[in-house]
Amino acid sequence: MFSLGVGIATPIIPLLAQSLGASYTEVGLVGAFYSIIFIMFAALSGKLSDRFGRKVLILISAVLNALAAVLYLVAGSVNEIILIRTLEGLGWATFWPSVEALSTEIASTSASGRAMGLSSASYGAGFAFGSLLGGSIAATTGYRNTFYFYPLPSMIAALTISMWFKDVRIVKISEGDQSATPQSNELKVNLWKSRPFLLSNVVAASYTFVLGTLLTLFSVYAKGLGIEVFGIGALFTLF
Repeated sequence: MFSLGVGIATPIIPLLAQSLGASYTEVGLVGAFYSIIFIMFAALSGKLSDRFGRKVLILISAVLNALAAVLYLVAGSVNEIILIRTLEGLGWATFWPSVEALSTEIASTSASGRAMGLSSASYGAGFAFGSLLGGSIAATTGYRNTFYFYPLPSMIAALTISMWFKDVRIVKISEGDQSATPQSNELKVNLWKSRPFLLSNVVAASYTFVLGTLLTLFSVYAKGLGIEVFGIGALFTLF
């Protein structure tokens, strides 16, 4: 549901900003502010989800994304688009750490990779369908009207979480448990000294640099090449 909403909005947000007079630089700022707030709050939200449970953080994320979706309907300037995109970044910074942690917690250790793969596949499926839907709506009714459909998936997600979602009960190891303390202490000490850990994060950052450029600028670039908005949505679906 989350990625369905994002798929609807992502191809259209840069085009809406451009229609309000945004330059390429300002369109880039729309993406940059989203990412900056994500960087600032992702680690914190992961820690909070450890303390208060995944459900609370995912529900907060649903509310933040629904609020951002509604605000797009009344945005009248590029600066307002940037501020709304920042709110979205906060929503997704609240969402991803909790969902990724949950995906591994509900699976056995040997199946954690498969669980993450299925989680990523569901995200891709929602985004693909949403992009095609967003392109279709924008092509027939205009950029602004697309955002009438954006809040609905977040509202459905919030309702689903509230009614049926139950946190996995995590067994925490106390510091007094001497049998487990050395291993947990070793993890805390060596995490940032681990070469595989550091290299995996460098690779992830390199990929998301490309991803951020694509998601932020591709729509306006494609429009400049004469591609219609439905075609832009379809290209995002293929991606």
